[in-house]
Amino acid sequence: MLSATLHGTGRLAQRLLHTWLQAPEHYQLMALCDEQRSLTQLVELLKNHDQLDFSTANPTIDGDTLRVTDSYGMEHRLAYSQHLADFIGRYPVWLECLADTPSENAQPAATGKHFLQAATRYMLVQDDQGADQVNVIGLDERPPKLQSLHGETTVISCGSALLNTVVPLAHQIQQKYPVQQLSVSITSNGLSSAICDHMAVQAVTLLPWLSPDQLQVRYTADDAATFETTQIELCFELEQPLSNEALYPLLLACTALYGFPPVNNTAPAPNTPWNAQFPLPQLRLQGNRLILKGYIDNSSLALRYHELLISSLS
Repeated sequence: MLSATLHGTGRLAQRLLHTWLQAPEHYQLMALCDEQRSLTQLVELLKNHDQLDFSTANPTIDGDTLRVTDSYGMEHRLAYSQHLADFIGRYPVWLECLADTPSENAQPAATGKHFLQAATRYMLVQDDQGADQVNVIGLDERPPKLQSLHGETTVISCGSALLNTVVPLAHQIQQKYPVQQLSVSITSNGLSSAICDHMAVQAVTLLPWLSPDQLQVRYTADDAATFETTQIELCFELEQPLSNEALYPLLLACTALYGFPPVNNTAPAPNTPWNAQFPLPQLRLQGNRLILKGYIDNSSLALRYHELLISSLS
């Protein structure tokens, strides 16, 4: 079993820690590092978390370690430091989760691959921050395989929550109904037009049948929205009109990655395995256009990150 360092204690890292405690048999988390948050602050946050239940993990401080209990009742002591130098190069896997807690003193993976030294051979990132490869769950036919521990260093990415919403669905639709144009409208608090434009570049790379001229991305900032949720509207212009009879089998083929609630809701159900949720009353067919309007649960990125890590290390 490979050992890993978790860099960052923001939303993604908190969910990844929670997910690992439920299924710790795939890899061993050994250390946590966050330059801005002290161990005392982290324990207080976990004990009073607004969304995740860490009560069974019973997080406590034991010297310079975070003591937690997993779902099997096994106790773990995770070394903790606010200094990167304490952990760089110590364990084979570096889990980069700092991008969701930006700070002027933080050093995310985008600054370079200097985390990959000594014993550390692999880095997983949440976007394509200098990644050697980007793997989107639901698009890749085979799980990514990292090279031998004695081979070259590898940085792989699970892609952003936005990328994981757009790309697999577009890929699924294109297989049966060729897409001539794709328009993506995003309303969010916490994203930016630059991030959305970057997603468009990634999407075109991952969907070779889609040219830059065939993809339009529009972004609207909404300061009232929560950081956990992104509103999204996808408009597919198809080569030929799609009938209602053909629509539902198409959606059924996507249910492993997307939820289609029968009623409207104002936000996605939290902690689901879905990349996004599109309420059925919001689906529209207008000639050769298929329009889906729904929500991205940004917190589900932790599940994809965890799944990618497991598949990569298997």
